[in-house]
Amino acid sequence: MWGGASVTSHTACCIRIGDYETKYSSLDTRGGKFNMSNPKSDIEWKVYLAAKYPGSQIMLPSTLDLRGGRFNQSAKPLTERDWIEKRAKDIPGPGQYQTFKSMDGGPGRFSTAKPKTDVEWKIYFAKKHPSSHIMLPSTLDLRGGRFNQSAKPLTERDWVEKRAKELPGPGHYLHKEKPDVGGGKFNDSRPKSDVEWRIVRAPA
Repeated sequence: MWGGASVTSHTACCIRIGDYETKYSSLDTRGGKFNMSNPKSDIEWKVYLAAKYPGSQIMLPSTLDLRGGRFNQSAKPLTERDWIEKRAKDIPGPGQYQTFKSMDGGPGRFSTAKPKTDVEWKIYFAKKHPSSHIMLPSTLDLRGGRFNQSAKPLTERDWVEKRAKELPGPGHYLHKEKPDVGGGKFNDSRPKSDVEWRIVRAPA
């Protein structure tokens, strides 16, 4: 009993001290204890994990067929000369090749033809082209002309005068009729000044 209120370890209660209230939990708040376990060290963990795998001296049964072999029991191995003779026997000789029947046509003979020389070939091809003195009829109109029969050819000055006569002078150009425009006059209007425009545009 404390201040007219009973306090138990399993029942929540309130104790009034002045104007404050202190709330107690209904949990069992008995004292605990430190952890007394002995955890494994790093070396002990390695020993523990290594014990789950087989060691190097523990060999699993192999799935390979490892029946024993044997060394070469040949009394006399072939030498390099023996190998050359063995390979030579596998290659056919010159008389063992089969010839084609089409080649069996009796003995041949040398060519008795007389080929053309370089000069003869040039003569042969030259006969197919017209010679320089054989002129084909031209399709152009080659009627005879004549020399200039003018007694006195024009000089440079004559040509300048001739060209100048063919150009129109200033009075030869045709002018279009201009419209009848009466005399004008200066502007008598009195434009507004900047201040007057500001007064006009000013809001009422």
